[in-house]
Amino acid sequence: MQGTYPVIFLSFANIKGRNYQTVYENMCQLLADTYADCEFILDSSMLAEEDRKFFKRITAGMKESDAVLSVHQLPKYLFKYYGKK
Repeated sequence: MQGTYPVIFLSFANIKGRNYQTVYENMCQLLADTYADCEFILDSSMLAEEDRKFFKRITAGMKESDAVLSVHQLPKYLFKYYGKK
């Protein structure tokens, strides 16, 4: 079964900071890196244009609302691409 299902691995163990802003920036960078690892999805025709726009907004400097939604959206994008949850 290994390798047959898409897996998202996020570890917040190294996310540290003295204040909210620093922790938030580190979390955004982690999410942006995770999305960058999945950029191959953009090369397919599986995503709607609105989904593509959202995907491209996931950067280290994204809005807080995009950061929150990014965690929910990536599994949906992977499902569309692979056809497996």
